Amino acid sequence: MGSVQKLAEGTCPVSASGTDGRIGISQRYVSRELTHFVGKSLATDNERFALLVEILRAGLLKHGYYDQTESESVLRIVPSGKLSSGEMYSPGAVCFCDIPLADLSSHMTNYSRVGLALDKRVLIQRGASPVLYVANNSVVERAVSLDPEGAPKRSELFDDLGSSFYELSQESFRIAARKDLPAEVIAFHRRAARIFNTILVEFFGRIKCFDDSLSDCDPKNFYMEREWRVMGNVAFDLAEVSRVIFPREFASRFRSELPAYIGQITFAD
Repeated sequence: MGSVQKLAEGTCPVSASGTDGRIGISQRYVSRELTHFVGKSLATDNERFALLVEILRAGLLKHGYYDQTESESVLRIVPSGKLSSGEMYSPGAVCFCDIPLADLSSHMTNYSRVGLALDKRVLIQRGASPVLYVANNSVVERAVSLDPEGAPKRSELFDDLGSSFYELSQESFRIAARKDLPAEVIAFHRRAARIFNTILVEFFGRIKCFDDSLSDCDPKNFYMEREWRVMGNVAFDLAEVSRVIFPREFASRFRSELPAYIGQITFAD
């Protein structure tokens, strides 16, 4: 059974050469672990804890659309939605936060007091990568603006970019499916369709626009989440789970239900 303790976070290694006179620098920007909280929509911690046990026994974190599609990955698109508000592209992804243990309490307030963490290096091998944060109120440099006469905010630029890219990709998909065109034209558009599809998932599926005018404590200030995503489901072995988090009242129950667990345990209270 894993020990109950809190480890020091984010200690930088000493320089290998040892000639610059510096020692290991402690910082708390990021963590060695990526944490996923469960059961935000559930009513009680008891339900959330039961879900955690179910996930650990199954060795599987399912993306948000799994129950509806049973597919490994999906990107839902609402053509009339706005990219800047997170409405247009919604990926079937498992989300994690890159927040040091000592700073997780504020994040738990917005999500859940029950979760699990895996080593960042393990999840990178499963496809994890940080999202691309976009400050909605940031003014676009004239050189990259789609409107040469104005200086729109990035929310406007990305909304225009999102809808324009969708229209272009759909047209390429339609041409690629045709049979009455020269073979080289169809081959070109099939290649373009594959590129469009990859960009839709890997670029638009990882964009996270946020309202930079909100305070750091506002639950809608998504920048504070330091989010990473894995597209599709995440399978894991129990031995790969580096930490579980739950209220102290579930300690005995956890030890009884998962005696093979050897990672760290952190109480949320």
